[in-house]
Amino acid sequence: MHFITMRVACWMRNLHERLSRKLVNKIILLLSFVIVLIVGSLTIISTRITENEAMKNMVTTTKNNLKLVNQNFDNYFFERRQFIFPQYQYEQVINSLQNEDLEYTSQQYLEDYLRVLFYSKPDIQGVYLYVIKKNKYYYITHDENESKVRIAVNQEIPSKKWFQEALQNDQQLLFSSLLTSTQGDVGYPVDINKSFMAYHRAIRTIFSKESKAIISIFFNTTVRDQIIRDASLDPNEHIVLLSHENVPFYWDDPAFFQSMELDWNRIGKNDNTNSIGEKGDNQYFDIWNMSERGQWKLIKFITSEQIYKAAHASRNISYAVGLIFLIISITLIALTTNAITRPLNKLSNHMLLFSIGNFNVRVPVKGNDEIAHISKQFNNMILQTNNLIEEQYKLKLVQQSAILKALEAEINPHFLYNALQAISTKALKSNIQDIVDMVDALASTLRYCFSGGDQVKLNEELKHIENYLILQKARFGSRLRIQYRIDPQLEQLFIPRLSVQTLVENSIKHALEKVSYEVCIVIEANISLDGVTIKVTDNGPGISSERLQFIKCLFQKNWEDREYGSIGLQNLHARLKLRYGQDAEVVIHTQSFYTEVCIKLPKGGMEHVKGTDY
Repeated sequence: MHFITMRVACWMRNLHERLSRKLVNKIILLLSFVIVLIVGSLTIISTRITENEAMKNMVTTTKNNLKLVNQNFDNYFFERRQFIFPQYQYEQVINSLQNEDLEYTSQQYLEDYLRVLFYSKPDIQGVYLYVIKKNKYYYITHDENESKVRIAVNQEIPSKKWFQEALQNDQQLLFSSLLTSTQGDVGYPVDINKSFMAYHRAIRTIFSKESKAIISIFFNTTVRDQIIRDASLDPNEHIVLLSHENVPFYWDDPAFFQSMELDWNRIGKNDNTNSIGEKGDNQYFDIWNMSERGQWKLIKFITSEQIYKAAHASRNISYAVGLIFLIISITLIALTTNAITRPLNKLSNHMLLFSIGNFNVRVPVKGNDEIAHISKQFNNMILQTNNLIEEQYKLKLVQQSAILKALEAEINPHFLYNALQAISTKALKSNIQDIVDMVDALASTLRYCFSGGDQVKLNEELKHIENYLILQKARFGSRLRIQYRIDPQLEQLFIPRLSVQTLVENSIKHALEKVSYEVCIVIEANISLDGVTIKVTDNGPGISSERLQFIKCLFQKNWEDREYGSIGLQNLHARLKLRYGQDAEVVIHTQSFYTEVCIKLPKGGMEHVKGTDY
């Protein structure tokens, strides 16, 4: 057994390896699995929905049918209940019962009364009038050759269960089922095989309520069978009629109900359709109806096969259609997949040649689909690869020359720093402090500008601006005034190098140089919900509307298309867009004697700021 299991497992692995080796097999398996999953799921869902609908339709139809049949039963029992009680000369009936052994006329009256009842309904099998104190009874039945009233004596009648129940019944009446009764349970000489039900009623005096007699009427099955015929029982369906006390008065198949051993108190207890058990291969469900007067319950037992017959037929059709659809789909998938993978195989072979150094291969391009597009791109890649190889060869020729030029470019800043250091030392020896400060500030400014890196911290940028302003104050004197309003949380914020310095330089160029009064430049940096705002304001003459419109137009152009004028602001605007995205920008607000230029950095488009969660 273990050997067979190992062989099967090995065979499955080999099959899986073969099927998954090629892309076409993988695609076929994948799409086939998807189709099977979809068709199977839709079939299962459709079957469940159809079964639920079949159950609902069956329950509704059966309940409507049972309602009509049960209404006929209700009317039938109500009519039988009404006619048994004498509607007139009730006192004469009582007197006849008291004097029936003394007066012949009383006896004749009781016999006539029984004949009237006996012939009043076609389904009466026999009528019995038991005189309690005399232990005798009058009766008339169809069992005798001559239907005449007879008299008999039976002292055991009062000991019968139905007799005691009839006397104790507040309504003086009792319906008694004969389905499970024996001849000894009845006491009267009645054929219980021809009768299905007995009706008992106590006849009492009007004032003392003393029971004088019990009248019993036994009904045959003629009318009952006519009513039950409307229930339309199919094969394997069964029906039972219960009283309000859950006593069965009729069932169509005694052997079925006795073999099921049903609990009548549980069946038909709620409005839901419940499974009551299985018999053979059939599972039975109960559907019932209670009469309008609440006295009779009619229950029908239906098999699951009958309920779901239409649903199962629909399911089988769905399976057949799904199988046909699967076969057709797999065939189309195989043809389509081969048509797709064949060009891919050719492309793969050409790529293999390219990988081993053949740069002259070309893939034939057919059609205008994605595979054709990939083939075109592969051919272009080969062409560009050849061009790059040629360019790399040329670059190697000029590499040494570029290195030499770079070394020469490094010499110039060092020479300039050394010259400025020499001037500063000479001025310091001559005790000319202003010259020393200016030269040191210039050296720091040049070192800041020439040092590498595109990003600096905000406090480093502000330190550079202080050195820059030392030089400008030497030029403008007391007319230049500077103020700082910096949020301490932003001192460690990384910003583009020379970004704030560009705004300060713009204020000096377009404000301080054009007026003769004192100009105050204010540098601010704040955090808001939208991001960080760094702005430089001055009280200069402002910017004309034409000039402002020109600057805004420059912001909309690409940096490669730059024009003369406001190159610093255009450069800064382009740098912000490239680094922080489209939400970063340079914004200008101006009016007479006021100009404000802002740098807006969006939230999330910046480096981490030390000391804040922004």
